[in-house]
Formats: sequence, structure tokens, C-alpha cells
Amino acid sequence: GKDKDDSDNGRETPDYFPRVMNFIRDWEGGYVDHPADSGGATNRGITIGTLTRWRQSKGLPAATKEDVRNLTQQEADEIYRAWYWEPSGAAQAKDYPTALLLMDSGVLHGVGAPKSWVQEYGLDPWRILARRLRVYTGKDATQWSAFGRGWTNRVAALAEEMGKG
Repeated sequence: GKDKDDSDNGRETPDYFPRVMNFIRDWEGGYVDHPADSGGATNRGITIGTLTRWRQSKGLPAATKEDVRNLTQQEADEIYRAWYWEPSGAAQAKDYPTALLLMDSGVLHGVGAPKSWVQEYGLDPWRILARRLRVYTGKDATQWSAFGRGWTNRVAALAEEMGKG
């Protein structure tokens, strides 16, 4: 976030959200409705359930598959900032690699996951990445055969991007 950081001579902590979202957008593509994905209809990484909750919180009706298909990047980014960036802890991260790790983990596993992993491992990125891989290898054969290669490639790309600092 843009809160004052007393340990950094009063300078504001940079807002890493735009840079993190460049990574997220590269991986969370267009509309899909894969039968093996429990999230159902998804676009830009936002599931129909998440879009429904978001819209209902604004007094709007539940989302349809057509609403998911027509989701704008602006609305997706609003959802990501409010419901993933802040609650995952990424907004408070002191550097880009940590913000990226917490946000991407929150997007893939729900915002409670990175919070619990930080409680368990501290901000050790290698242990958090290892924990994420263990989540994937614990999936059933149907999910693994459908998504395992993509999950593994995403963690590899995440580690590479974190390494850029």
C-alpha cells in the first residue's frame, strides 16, 4: 500500500499492484468453463461465484455465464484489488517479490492460504513455493491430469518473476 513506512525513513511503500497484475493477467486469460475446474465459468481469473458475490455486494443481480464472458479488465482489477490484494497481505508487502508471491497464491488458493502459510513459515518464499507445489501434488488424478502441467509451469514462472526483484 501507500502507507508510511517508518523503517524506511518515512518514504511511502510503492504500490506494486500494477506490476503484480501484469503477471496475473499473463496467466489468467480469457473465458473458460472447464468441466474439471470446480470454479465453473471463469474469465480473467474471476469465477462466476466470485463475480456473483462482488455484484451482489453492490446491489446487483447474480452473475450469469454471459456476464462472466463479458467481464471487463477494469471490473476484474477492482475485484482483485479489493478481494485479493488487500486480504492476501500483498498490499502490505515491503518488496515486489513478496507482494507477487502473496497475491498469486491468494488468487490460486484463496486469500486465507497465503495468510496461513506466512503464519507457518514466515515470509520465507522458498518454503511458501514448496507448500504450493505440495498442494498441487495432493490433487486427485483427474485434476492433476487436467491442470498439473499448468500449475507447475505457473509456479516456475512465479519463481522466475520473483527473482527479478
